[in-house]
Amino acid sequence: MVPENIKEIARKFFSGTATEEETNLLHQWYDAWVDDETIIQANTEDPAIIEARMLSRMLEHIRENNTSPATVVTLPERRWWKGVVAAAVIMALGFSLFLYIKKYDHKTDGPLAAQDTIPGIRPGIDKALLILADGRQVVLDTTATGIVSKQGNTTVINGNGQLSYDGAGSRQEENTYYNTVKTGIGNQYQLVLPDGSHVWLNAASALRFPTRFNGKERVVELTGEGYFEVAKNASMPFHVQVNNMDVEVVGTHFNINAYDDEDAIKTTLLEGSVKVQSAIGNRQSAILKPGRQAVFIADSQFTIADVDVEQVVAWKNGFFQFTDAPITTVMRQVARWYNVDVAYQGNVQQEIFSGTIPRSAGITQLIKILELTKTVKVSIEGRKLMIAPY
Repeated sequence: MVPENIKEIARKFFSGTATEEETNLLHQWYDAWVDDETIIQANTEDPAIIEARMLSRMLEHIRENNTSPATVVTLPERRWWKGVVAAAVIMALGFSLFLYIKKYDHKTDGPLAAQDTIPGIRPGIDKALLILADGRQVVLDTTATGIVSKQGNTTVINGNGQLSYDGAGSRQEENTYYNTVKTGIGNQYQLVLPDGSHVWLNAASALRFPTRFNGKERVVELTGEGYFEVAKNASMPFHVQVNNMDVEVVGTHFNINAYDDEDAIKTTLLEGSVKVQSAIGNRQSAILKPGRQAVFIADSQFTIADVDVEQVVAWKNGFFQFTDAPITTVMRQVARWYNVDVAYQGNVQQEIFSGTIPRSAGITQLIKILELTKTVKVSIEGRKLMIAPY
């Protein structure tokens, strides 16, 4: 049967943090569903046929042993599959399937030297731009470490893909400086705010905040998408202002998606409690409980519904994850992460997808994933993905 913790172990495997014991568990489970027929024919058939048979066997195994959506991990080439592409399925039961292909060198068990990608098009990386109060700009990435600025009594430190502020709680400081951290298309970044709150910024996003919080409230401004873990301070509520909406919390975990090219602002609560309120018109408001999402369209009322929070924050954990998502929704995320344009040919707007793939996948891997669903065909013209009916 499918181990209950397989999804968490899979994530560790993808990120390279799985222990030897966890990796062995994956190998044991991976081998369990492979029948003699597949093993015997693995050396004689076309890799695509083998992949299809593996896919069929794996899905049958999962359906028999698990009634909820499951994640199956990619494992290195096994000893019986000599020199053939190793395949894994990451899927949601009953809907479209995503096949994630990972190639390994049969001599060294290491990744093949040839990268599965298109020159100039790559998955996103940890990178951002810090705009200081005086207008100076500092590029942030994993190589720029140490002190990047001093503003009053506050020291700004960058390291390991994360920005933090030291000395920001000093009450001797009279001036308040405002900084902005901005990620470009194809970038993401983390920062720890002066009060200790942790923020993850998705691609094409920005956060404006003071170098120290004073007064009765902690206020930041967001564009794009951010995941927040707010430090608790009952005497100083935390506010995220985005477009025409305000999110108020004391200490909690939540995600806000407010891209201009999306049709709504979506606030999703994972832990604690938040109050969402429109900043215009009749100022509609709502209180969210964990596992619920508030959807706000222009100046209309909030729509509140239960959601899969794991899917909402999949981007923060290094994955694309969809359930019955239109191809246009899928491709908006793809465009922001791979820094590509997308164009549609023919009637593909209504195609829907469900599944999960790592955001570390190369662009050609992503294209193969989409085409293996047999719903769309994808071609590349420069930096533009052309989506056509299958």
